[in-house]
Amino acid sequence: RSLEGRAELLGLSSCAEQRQFYSMTHWWRDGGGGIPMPSYKRTPYFQTFPSLTQQGDFTEPLAITSDELLKHARGSGDDCVVRKVEALVDAEGKDFIGADLELLRNEFFGMLDTVPVSKETHRSSQAFLKENAEGKNVYMQLGWLDAVSFGLGHFTNFESQKFRSFEVVPQLHGFDHLLTVGVLDLRPGGTKPCTPLH
Repeated sequence: RSLEGRAELLGLSSCAEQRQFYSMTHWWRDGGGGIPMPSYKRTPYFQTFPSLTQQGDFTEPLAITSDELLKHARGSGDDCVVRKVEALVDAEGKDFIGADLELLRNEFFGMLDTVPVSKETHRSSQAFLKENAEGKNVYMQLGWLDAVSFGLGHFTNFESQKFRSFEVVPQLHGFDHLLTVGVLDLRPGGTKPCTPLH
């Protein structure tokens, strides 16, 4: 809901110390780009708007745009659904910054799914925190699962490599992932050959 919250989530990221590869999370920590909204795990649109899944030929496509969703909402004649989809489209357009808390709770913590470890089905499965042997919370189903990275040290033979951008596109509903687009600038011609792993 805020840029500060995204920075806090990034600080809790479990891949902070991996240095064989340089990912977008390292780039953000180094001040290279703005931290986008999490790309995983989003409540599928057909759970949020079940009345729209059986409209004529419109039956749960795996991916749909927000514009298509709004078109089907308006075609349903249900003013309540139209207002909810319009609110979602508005929040997406603002990258969910300052979004209504109930909308955020539903979009990122309201999916009906199996809870890890317990195998129970629950409406807020994304909010389940898995604990390690010491009883510390180590895993929540929220973050940037869809990643772009490049190799470091023996894992590259490029002369130079750097991030240009990394974006999350919330206007495409693809089951429980959001579309991510990462752009790298790579210059071939490094002098060292890649070292094979044994």
